[in-house]
Amino acid sequence: IAQKLSMANLYSLLQNVENQVDAYAVQETIKEMRKAHVQKETQSKLECGISFLVGGDGKEAMEVYKELVEDDPNYAEAWNRLATCQFMLGDYEASLESTKKALELEPNHVQALSGLGLIYFEEGEYKEAAQAFRKSAALDPWSLVATKLSLTVDLMNRVIFREELSN
Repeated sequence: IAQKLSMANLYSLLQNVENQVDAYAVQETIKEMRKAHVQKETQSKLECGISFLVGGDGKEAMEVYKELVEDDPNYAEAWNRLATCQFMLGDYEASLESTKKALELEPNHVQALSGLGLIYFEEGEYKEAAQAFRKSAALDPWSLVATKLSLTVDLMNRVIFREELSN
């Protein structure tokens, strides 16, 4: 069973399910697997950071995630959560670096790819944003944001095309 629950198999399943209910079950499995860590206290600390973030305390959550990446620099989900906090606090440069680290560890991390697109979008780097959004939507076509990302990509492509024509 463990082999069948590989990320690659889950993404393949996600791309082939027939309805939103089934897609949601696969999405949640992926998210839980991303949070999983061999050290239970490390995973518990991640959950603590999530609670701080959901409770509106981004700075405290960021401190938790900084500790996590110091303790285990190979924990992709901690890097992704750190990037989220940094983005929310307006530190796009740090968020970009943390997101790149998360993607280095887990290249198909849908949330990190979406975050990368948002960072690039905020920085006015629309081609890069479109690439990240496109990859995120391709991996998870059932994502609640996939449609919005696709529409944004289309809009950005029109803007980029107009800019290229005017140059």
